[in-house]
Amino acid sequence: MNYRMKLAAAGATVAATIVLAVSGAAIAQATPGGGGLRELITAGTITRDQAQALKAETKAAREAARTDAIDELVAEGTITSDQGQAILAAGRDVRSLVTAGTITREQARAVKEELHSYQGTADSPHAKALASLVAKGTLTQAQADAISALHGARG
Repeated sequence: MNYRMKLAAAGATVAATIVLAVSGAAIAQATPGGGGLRELITAGTITRDQAQALKAETKAAREAARTDAIDELVAEGTITSDQGQAILAAGRDVRSLVTAGTITREQARAVKEELHSYQGTADSPHAKALASLVAKGTLTQAQADAISALHGARG
């Protein structure tokens, strides 16, 4: 291969690398909530399988935290068991339960406060998911720390 062909091939490789890097960054920025993990995948910190495991584990931890929060409100007498079941069934649409008269505004505020009380603590679903994945050997502690640092930086 002559010098010009080598130079052209090298230039094409550099151009392709730049295009991939720029398009990957654009995808990460355009994907709410997914950009951080994509950054870690791109950097080689975690794999796609590990990111998927984290998403699944976090979802399960959120559902468990939601159930625990509702159980706590029932135990305190803030809401009834039937209201708790209605809240769990409504998902994020607790406002419709107020409109329907199933719960009061005060009860809806108590639910919101209880659901948000764990955020930013070691008991948060995100922290529990990371700890679980480290315990299972799915993530290393260093990987979990990198995810936590990124998660904390994004708010």
